[in-house]
Amino acid sequence: MFVPRSIQSNYSFREKLFSMDYILVFAILILGITSMFAMYSTAGGTYDYHTKSHILRFLVFFYYFL
Repeated sequence: MFVPRSIQSNYSFREKLFSMDYILVFAILILGITSMFAMYSTAGGTYDYHTKSHILRFLVFFYYFL
């Protein structure tokens, strides 16, 4: 039977924390960190506009992802 899930569930914070897919979280984190270093390297070792905006967007959306 289909049981709809919502953000507002009866799970405690601890249960939600332990039910995450840690392999997915780790893979996205590694990909994001690698892309940060790639942007930094491409910019010639400086934090120009594109590198800063990329890092900021990654951090904000990774937080939203969690």
